[in-house]
Amino acid sequence: MAEFVDLPVPAVLGHASAVEGVTDAVRTARSAVSQVAMDPGAYGMLCSFLPGILSGVFEVAVVAMNGSAEALQETALNLRDAVRTFETTDSHAAGEIRSP
Repeated sequence: MAEFVDLPVPAVLGHASAVEGVTDAVRTARSAVSQVAMDPGAYGMLCSFLPGILSGVFEVAVVAMNGSAEALQETALNLRDAVRTFETTDSHAAGEIRSP
């Protein structure tokens, strides 16, 4: 007996949309980090070193968030491509079965 593959297309497309939503949230967070400015005078003399340290942390955070957003966007595209490939292959196979 032949096995068959059943891809839950609506669920996969829904997951792709959810991943895109996370992508948007990461981009929003990245924008917020980019807008943060540390005023050296805000910490007083004792903690005046903090803005210099934190600015480096913020730069690393922006780089990490850029990478995360790109990976998430690529994942969403790959999910949609998988659905298209599945549907194309399924249609082609159905046509082969129907052909004499």
